[in-house]
Amino acid sequence: MANSNDGDIPENPYIALRKEWIAWHKEHPDVWELFHEYSWHIVARGLKRASAQLTMGRVKWELIVERHEHHTAIPTKYIPFYVKLWIRTAPSHPIYKNGPLPGEEAARLDALRQTSFL
Repeated sequence: MANSNDGDIPENPYIALRKEWIAWHKEHPDVWELFHEYSWHIVARGLKRASAQLTMGRVKWELIVERHEHHTAIPTKYIPFYVKLWIRTAPSHPIYKNGPLPGEEAARLDALRQTSFL
């Protein structure tokens, strides 16, 4: 993928995946609503750690099997973004492992360079 600023510079893979997820997320808000709800169930049970894959599995079951509402697969590659969203909304309950995604650190440093006064 080319960066919109310069056709020769490939877009950071983290930025590209994040843009893709944001568009998908806007079309499927029910996924976040259930991920958020089930994450609070985990907190209420007193668990300190949980699997985001397992939580998303429960979301998939609810939407596909129980409600018959989802005709689109929920991409596994988007789960880390739901974890990051959970951590932003409930920072005092870090139940999921939150490692950096490929290219995430580079994107953060690029953003800092663009806002730097030096």
